[in-house]
Amino acid sequence: MKSFFLYLYSLVETRQIVKHVASFLNQYYNHDNVENNERVVNILTPKATLASNFKKMHGFNKVRELNDYHHAHDAYLNAAISLIILRAKPELLKELVYGMHYTHKDNKEKIGTYSKNATQRKKMYDSLLDFTLDDYLTNEDGEILWEYKHILPKMRKIMNYRQINITKKPELLTGKFGDETVYQADEKSKKFASGLKRHLSPQKYGGTKKPISGFSVVILNRNDEIKAVSISSMLSEKYLGTEDKLSFIQNIYPNEKIQKILVEKVRKYTRYILPNGAVRLVSSYKEASNGMQLPMMDIPDKNSKLKDIENTFDKLSKFISDNKLFTDVKIEILNSTIRENFSQFEVNEKIDLVQELLRVIKGQNQNLKVLSKAGLGTTAQQLQSGNIITNETTLIHQSVTGLYETRVKLK
Repeated sequence: MKSFFLYLYSLVETRQIVKHVASFLNQYYNHDNVENNERVVNILTPKATLASNFKKMHGFNKVRELNDYHHAHDAYLNAAISLIILRAKPELLKELVYGMHYTHKDNKEKIGTYSKNATQRKKMYDSLLDFTLDDYLTNEDGEILWEYKHILPKMRKIMNYRQINITKKPELLTGKFGDETVYQADEKSKKFASGLKRHLSPQKYGGTKKPISGFSVVILNRNDEIKAVSISSMLSEKYLGTEDKLSFIQNIYPNEKIQKILVEKVRKYTRYILPNGAVRLVSSYKEASNGMQLPMMDIPDKNSKLKDIENTFDKLSKFISDNKLFTDVKIEILNSTIRENFSQFEVNEKIDLVQELLRVIKGQNQNLKVLSKAGLGTTAQQLQSGNIITNETTLIHQSVTGLYETRVKLK
């Protein structure tokens, strides 16, 4: 009997999505055995509370600020915990398998999990993994079902693997055409992004600040310079539907002296490599974000040893330096002045500075008070000049899983 583990993480209504996907998988794998009520593959849909309780019991900390690995970790823990429960308590099969239901013939006294009372079910799930705190769990035949010293270290080792493919879905921004805020009359206001009154002077009537960029187009101008220009959401369908895209974009950007279109469409979150080797994700035609994942490490707190806090600072500063997340001048300051001042700070300030370095890696460069105090000064809010698509940039077109990719070097 095979098992298929289903775990989805999203900011949308996950419970309904899981039901639909589980139904599709069940029909696909067990379609030929529906009449016989047999299952070739069990579709397991464990509740998220099981993984949450397990992490609390055994000290598996979930750190969203570090990297995106926690999504893969949650999926792994759900699969591993489901197998552990089914092996230790096979009577709970119908509790975890999609499409299986309890009947009156089930021995409720033995299992004690089928009450519709929410309070009783919560107590059941809260105590379901208590056996994992014991050194051993055996069945009536003496077979070892759970061994703490063997299974936990193996799970911790797997949770620290770095070979995890992280991909972001490249997107075309559609929907609203521009900034929804309508500003009062201002000499600095740009034209209306949309609306019937966009032909009226914003100096007299006000308007929206800017249209929303739908995607980027990589062009080559007459000076042999490669750069990205924006196609707004309002014009995206018209651009994609026209046959002569070069003339279309030349009319939009007459001052760019566009000679050739190198890439007709670059979506948001497309991955690319700069000439200096730094990896970026497209945020817009003139902004980028970090495209590398920080490796797993323990984030220090107020109870951490001083040496551990300083080691974490060194790891983060090296990651920022290697991935060029600051300008060369700021990187030099980070590795000299800031490092010296950091060693003189109190523990609380050191912790705050480490947290600010994590924010820098995640692309949040605002309100870096402790770093500024340590000597950093002001920084750009986004990765802009020196980080955008230009000559010798390599675009990376990835498959959904990240297992396959095509690289195109822009020359």
